[in-house]
Amino acid sequence: MPTISIEQGVLHALMADAGHQHDVAALEQELPLLGTDIDLCNEESLDIEIFPDRPDLLSAETLARAMRAFLHDEAVSPALPVSAPTTTMTVEDGLEGVRPVILCAIVRGVNLGTDETAKDAAIRRLMDHQEKLHFAVGRGRHRASIGVHDLDHITPPFRAVSTDRAASFVPLGAEQAMTVDEILSEHPKGVAYAHLLEGMDQVPLLLDANNAVLSFPPIINGTHTTVTTATTSMLVDVTGWDLAACEASLHLICLQLEAMGGRVEQVEVIGGAGQGVHPVGAPIHHQLPKDLVRNLLGRAFSIDEATRAFRRMGGDVIEDNDGTYVVAMPRWRLDVLHPVDLIEDLAIGHGYDDLGAAAPRAPAHGQPRPDAHLRRRVRTALVGLGCTEVQSLTLSNHDDQFTRMRWDP
Repeated sequence: MPTISIEQGVLHALMADAGHQHDVAALEQELPLLGTDIDLCNEESLDIEIFPDRPDLLSAETLARAMRAFLHDEAVSPALPVSAPTTTMTVEDGLEGVRPVILCAIVRGVNLGTDETAKDAAIRRLMDHQEKLHFAVGRGRHRASIGVHDLDHITPPFRAVSTDRAASFVPLGAEQAMTVDEILSEHPKGVAYAHLLEGMDQVPLLLDANNAVLSFPPIINGTHTTVTTATTSMLVDVTGWDLAACEASLHLICLQLEAMGGRVEQVEVIGGAGQGVHPVGAPIHHQLPKDLVRNLLGRAFSIDEATRAFRRMGGDVIEDNDGTYVVAMPRWRLDVLHPVDLIEDLAIGHGYDDLGAAAPRAPAHGQPRPDAHLRRRVRTALVGLGCTEVQSLTLSNHDDQFTRMRWDP
């Protein structure tokens, strides 16, 4: 599971901006109920492991958003506020077998901080969030990889092309132009992720209107697009093979930048597997049968109880029909695949300790096997005679257990 370390001062500031008091003691007691495992929680730092099904908790900003709803009962919208697109990303033919999904968003008015130290820290949090998403959602940049660029240093509209390995540009961290082959064999990021392009004669490049290279996904950005402490507007690109993973990654980076004061603007993607306007701000509506809730949790929920529970989990109940609830959940909640996932959120939001108590309908009483007492007495006698008791591994195989032990079962 990914582990993140967050300064309590950052969480305190984010909570204060939303009008809440940050209580470290309450945080230590209640946050694990949301889906985290706390390694360290003191006045200075919070170190937590995030469960794989909650990648929306991998940054201070997105975690704070979840905390506002779960710990403070704030009605946080499941939607991402977005404005209409003013530019495009054209995906040219030839990328289907190279990098088929290309998505983009623009975020303007980002406030990284009040001084250079705070701005540097914000940039580090943004970069760390990217890498955590690469691991948790992108599966090592295969399913999705993220690039963030200083919008003031590039010229829209943008396009994605496939090119041969002789193409060259100055990558991040270098001072001179390098060919694609040189990047993959010499640049640290190229060496680390060259396997993702193994066997491909063509590679993807993202270009601006002046044909300047923004990014060579999923490897490295161009050096001239680097985000600095002076950056206030950014282009976010997400490329990959899995549309859902790319959409979630794009939303989560935009959420983090929105928490820094940014205004998210859509980009129209023309062509490719991600054709359309992104990011989509509206939540996804799910049908939740009430009978299934009653069968799995052992009780029914009033509309007020269900609404409060889902709001604590970042969603909302928008309709209460005869046999179903219509639940709006954020698009970045990749873990919501089935009504059972909604029921889990309902139980967490309501509180497992408040679901009530009931006796099992089919009680069963365990009892020892007939030979259990004899086995126990034999073990005890052998240990008493000086033998050493060894418990074999629960998971094994026939070869280890029998063939190598020269034992014919």
